[in-house]
Amino acid sequence: MYKGYVALKFRQHRTTASLVTLGIIFFGAVMLLAYSSFDMAEMIQGAQTGQDIIKVMAGARGALTFDIAAFLGMVWRHPLVLVLVIGFAISLGSDFAASEIGEKTADLVFARPSTRPKLLYNHLFVSSGLLLAMIAAFSLVVYTGASTLGLEPPAPRLFLQASVQYFVFVLAVLIIAYLAGALASHGKTVLGVVGGAFSVMYAVELVGGLWTTAEPLLPFSLFTYLTPARALLGEAAAWSDTLVMLAVAAVALAATHFLMWRRDL
Repeated sequence: MYKGYVALKFRQHRTTASLVTLGIIFFGAVMLLAYSSFDMAEMIQGAQTGQDIIKVMAGARGALTFDIAAFLGMVWRHPLVLVLVIGFAISLGSDFAASEIGEKTADLVFARPSTRPKLLYNHLFVSSGLLLAMIAAFSLVVYTGASTLGLEPPAPRLFLQASVQYFVFVLAVLIIAYLAGALASHGKTVLGVVGGAFSVMYAVELVGGLWTTAEPLLPFSLFTYLTPARALLGEAAAWSDTLVMLAVAAVALAATHFLMWRRDL
């Protein structure tokens, strides 16, 4: 491990990581207070026309019983939270190669007495560590807040399972951004391409959950496998969803390793 490089990247991203974490924590707290104060479960159960949309947002499959587990799943998968977390993950991934090339600092970084894959894994160590800390802090606050408000959240081990699944999803986003960065020459290109790809994936999942004709496209959306509500309910399928996302991350990392090894800078 190159301690100087790791420390540099940590200093570069820690402020943004802290602000994003505070933002999603604040939003999660507001959602919990709203659920506790306005009896949102009964309100949404009464809105029959919105049941399918709520099910998609919560990442639930099959019949939806709108309880605290479904609500917490929706908090994790709320579009605002997803935009902040995914956007930060993509920015971290674009920082490794594409931003260095675009800012003309690649010669300095990649001229170190090290292979490019080793630098990639050092960067991945910092980026994944920041994302892990973010997800852990958010999950802990949501669980603590739900318990404090007397909402009777699922058991801690189920919360841990949902948190692990969420982290694996974000890790897959990060490594897909690395893959795009290994091909692109500007960080903004990575943000546009990967951000656009995940926008399409989210649209596919949303439409596929409401329109049976679009259902065959669901397996191609990474959001299909982000099912925290399943994890909070203790469904075994949640682990299968997590493994699919982990496989996507592993394949993307292997491709990034190969491309960075051969890329002519």
